[in-house]
Amino acid sequence: MTGNQLDLLAPHEPDEVFLIRESKRARQMAINIGPHGVVEVVVPRNTQPKVVQAFVIQHQSWIDRALMALEKDRPEICRSMPDRIELASIDRHWDVQYGGKRLREKDGRVFVPAVHEDRPACRRHLQQWLKTTAKVHLVPQLQQLADEHGFSYKRVQVRGQKTRWGSYSSSGTLSLNFCLLFLAPELVRHLMFHELCHTQEMSHSHRFWRLLETYQPAYRELERRLDRGWMDVPGWVGLH
Repeated sequence: MTGNQLDLLAPHEPDEVFLIRESKRARQMAINIGPHGVVEVVVPRNTQPKVVQAFVIQHQSWIDRALMALEKDRPEICRSMPDRIELASIDRHWDVQYGGKRLREKDGRVFVPAVHEDRPACRRHLQQWLKTTAKVHLVPQLQQLADEHGFSYKRVQVRGQKTRWGSYSSSGTLSLNFCLLFLAPELVRHLMFHELCHTQEMSHSHRFWRLLETYQPAYRELERRLDRGWMDVPGWVGLH
């Protein structure tokens, strides 16, 4: 169950998930909220998913209050719009210019059709740009890995989930989070292998982890780094 993600049942947040971490030392379940708003549920070994889910629902009000307090206390600079965007996964950077007529990219600059002070509008445009950039750079990389290693899926979509780097549905849709653009290339590659392995094994069973290990021998450390990866996503993105 280590590294699993639990879907949050709250209807107003259909994309929100919590990170679940098993601990040998844990005698009871506990909830930790990281500085970037990632909610981690620490559970004893062999805790049933339905028990964890009930625990989360029971403490939902406390979680909501804690997240609201975190957002209120977050430094203003963390939420201010950027003048420069650096995407580690593709080793590129762009300067950002506000007040343009339309959202576009040219000569190493991103032109945002909103004034710098209008953060909600700027955020929407920059999220759209990130989504487009991820489609251009990450989707072909995923397809190449699938072709090279014999994986298949029906379709790919790029989204902006709050705490999920990627997912694979029983209908054959593989989803990638555009925030992957901020991560190191080896973490992006690992996440892609993780989701591709789900095309053959949906659950996080022992068979799944053995399959992933054949492609990513250091998967345990990479999974831990992915869990911490949200710290590399800047606050202006607006997902935390």
